[in-house]
Amino acid sequence: MTPTAADAPRTRAAARTALSAARRPADLFADDAAAAARTHRRLARLLHPDTAPAAERPQAEAEFARLDALWQQHTAAARPTLTTRRRTYTLGATLATGDLAVLREASYEQDGTRHRALLKIPRAVTDNDLMEREAQALDRLARHGDRRHRAYAPRLLESTPSWSISATATRARAPSSTGSASPGRTRRRSRR
Repeated sequence: MTPTAADAPRTRAAARTALSAARRPADLFADDAAAAARTHRRLARLLHPDTAPAAERPQAEAEFARLDALWQQHTAAARPTLTTRRRTYTLGATLATGDLAVLREASYEQDGTRHRALLKIPRAVTDNDLMEREAQALDRLARHGDRRHRAYAPRLLESTPSWSISATATRARAPSSTGSASPGRTRRRSRR
């Protein structure tokens, strides 16, 4: 049975019971986005570690972290995705829109770790050739460019003939080994 906003717990004990019984986000949150958000806010207010007695704080922190993880899973299911041959990207906010391309935040999972990327998606199919040339230039720069200048260029994650995925390094330092990506690309959707 799908929960409704009326089913949301009203006491800390009821919230803890509901959270411990939940095996997946749908066990806590309604399909309706507004009702789910109200339930999340209520549960967060009831389960927040600052509202717990001092002796229960460690357990309250773990419960709050579990609530947050379930909420992230619930909201991620509603986010659009872009699938390539190599991975599936969960699309985030649009960061910039230019004449030729749209830059969007994205994330992907690899080896059990979530990584961030920046997707560069052409706005029109007619711009795919420009994206291809940019991908070739970035690839050539990574292979043959002067090492001291590589940190200033985005690192291409992937590029496909019909679309472009890019992660962008905007800082003057090289990407970290923790998986934060510099520009990668994927071209797929090109119409507005």
